[in-house]
Amino acid sequence: MSSGSPAPYVTFEAFLEAEEKSDVRHEWLDGVVYDMSRGTPEHARLSAAGAAELRTSSKGDGVVYGSEAMLYVADTKFSTYADAIVVCGPLAT
Repeated sequence: MSSGSPAPYVTFEAFLEAEEKSDVRHEWLDGVVYDMSRGTPEHARLSAAGAAELRTSSKGDGVVYGSEAMLYVADTKFSTYADAIVVCGPLAT
């Protein structure tokens, strides 16, 4: 049984500030920050193929972004770098 202390709460604004300065990517889930693992060559290949398929399938109805774009889902209070994101409509900044 682990007796480790709980992770400290981090506001989303503080997470964004720290992420801008970090060489390592992180995910933020309702105040808790997690390290993201590195991808493998196979993961990179599948991500590129998936993004290409999404671009072809969207038929101009959405814009496809790769893993360099940060995704934030307000309803779940979750932020990550997804392999591919399709945005239909304006970007929120």
